[in-house]
Amino acid sequence: MRRIISSLAYIVFSSAIILTLLAATASAQYNAVLQGKLVDSMRLAELSALAFEGTDQVFGNPARMALGFPIGRMGAPAEENSVAFGWPGGGGSYAYADPARGVAFALTKTRLVPNFATALSVTTILADYLAGTRGAR
Repeated sequence: MRRIISSLAYIVFSSAIILTLLAATASAQYNAVLQGKLVDSMRLAELSALAFEGTDQVFGNPARMALGFPIGRMGAPAEENSVAFGWPGGGGSYAYADPARGVAFALTKTRLVPNFATALSVTTILADYLAGTRGAR
């Protein structure tokens, strides 16, 4: 029984490390895009420009898409006119790059859920901080 428990603990611990590394890797990749290390600024503008706006044919929600990425930070109010691009993942994970703010962000989770409540909360905190509204309370 002890061997089973220690094996399970090792698996959980290993999974947490892997998810942390995935988040670090995703944010590093988005940051490399923003820094011009993977694509130049002209190509970045082209890749992140609006290519489709309408209704998502799978889920039925409004969608704004660049070439392969949704445009706009998850949860951003319309008046923000966000140019961020990224992709939500299974279980509530989320990664994006925001060329206007020079920010790359990634969140992975050890507890998979069928919603993005945590990603929305954390990205809102980050956006508020970047806008200078955090700490003004």
